[in-house]
Amino acid sequence: MQIDDVLDSTRLAALKSVDNSQILGLLHTSSRWIREAMADLKSLQEDFIVSVPAAPKVVFANWKALVLYQDRVGQQLSQRIENKIVEVTNLTRVARLQ
Repeated sequence: MQIDDVLDSTRLAALKSVDNSQILGLLHTSSRWIREAMADLKSLQEDFIVSVPAAPKVVFANWKALVLYQDRVGQQLSQRIENKIVEVTNLTRVARLQ
């Protein structure tokens, strides 16, 4: 959805007919899944460290790099989802005012 959607009467009518609560629910669920995946990967890393303490240092370095990368990407994706939640919420409010 874009701001142009509220300027076009056909698109505005379509927005009014969409169940935005389902869209918002999906966005919130997606955000939760990302957080859970991030936590699961960190937990796997911790379990590995405990269960294989004699692993080569490069393995621990790779785990650290993977978790840092996944954390960065997960944060970026979570922010994009949050932005969409705000956008859908605002468009829903505008559509109701029309």
